[in-house]
Amino acid sequence: MVTIITPSLFPDFDIGTPISAVRKESKERWKLYKNKNFGLEYCKGTTQFCGKYGIPQLKKFTGIVPKKFITLDELSDCGSPNTGILGFSYDSKLDEVANNLEKYIPKLLHYSCVGEFDFSMKIGAPYATIVASAFRSHCIAYHLQECGCPIIPTMKWADSTSFEVCFKGYEKGGAVLISTMGILGDERSHMYFINGFNEMLKQVSPDAIIIYGEVKDWIEKLIPSQLTAYFFSNEHINRMRNYGRKRCV
Repeated sequence: MVTIITPSLFPDFDIGTPISAVRKESKERWKLYKNKNFGLEYCKGTTQFCGKYGIPQLKKFTGIVPKKFITLDELSDCGSPNTGILGFSYDSKLDEVANNLEKYIPKLLHYSCVGEFDFSMKIGAPYATIVASAFRSHCIAYHLQECGCPIIPTMKWADSTSFEVCFKGYEKGGAVLISTMGILGDERSHMYFINGFNEMLKQVSPDAIIIYGEVKDWIEKLIPSQLTAYFFSNEHINRMRNYGRKRCV
């Protein structure tokens, strides 16, 4: 008689595996997942956790604002001391870099500065996802700062309920990054942007604001006269617009 043993649909509980071994393996796997995906492995050295949700504290950016910014997709091995890296990208790209951070750090160090990663904060999403996005971006930025990368804090928010977490963990002063991508389409988006922008001024009190994307008159009017403002357009969109104009001629 031949006994055929088929693999279990639940390999953690294959017959013959001691329960204690299963629990230890599952515990280690969860610990690795938690450290990697929530960024805990990157903030082991910090002793400053801010606000109700314990967001890691970041240093303010007081360096020279670069002449140019590029996205993570345009990253090269050579780098440029006059170019900064933006943290604005799809979450899939941010995940790719975050999950292989040690591989990317040597490349990032060749640039002038790096914008804190802008993980999505969606209006109406479960609040836990907003907290997780803020916590993870700060953990990664903290680790990059510890490795010698100058980090420009990226201001990001959803609706007013997010203000108690999204503006925590920042040292007051210095320069901050803000994107206007995706907020120019309708009045509702304008309202959310204005409310968050004004709250950011109160809680973070920056000395300078770097705005990436199209800047309308109503956005310029939000910036206090005592603050230094830098404006950088989205080169990809500019190229697409110019291409469209040429095609219409």
